[in-house]
Amino acid sequence: MKRSIVSSEPVSVVEVREFLSKLKGSEELNFRASRTEEYASQVSKLSLEKSKSLISDVEKLGVPRLKREAVIKIVDTLPSTEDDVKLVLQSFGTPISKEHVKAIADVVAKYV
Repeated sequence: MKRSIVSSEPVSVVEVREFLSKLKGSEELNFRASRTEEYASQVSKLSLEKSKSLISDVEKLGVPRLKREAVIKIVDTLPSTEDDVKLVLQSFGTPISKEHVKAIADVVAKYV
């Protein structure tokens, strides 16, 4: 069966891990997929429910110009200090106020 891309949206490492685990149950994973599952299992620290809850909590902060990709990166890296949040958001080139950086760090710290 030929697969094609239907849509594209950012997903967290936890979601990748869960998807590959379900896929592994129904069919054998190829080399890349099995290596990706192995990596995702090693680096993901939250459960699927907690990661979705964290995504929701960060989005509820209403940070202006904060894209979904940045929120997903925050969930994947779990930056619990303000400096760590700045480092993560720096790659997206989006200026975020100190108050919002502190709020993000505080929300993530609850999940770590």
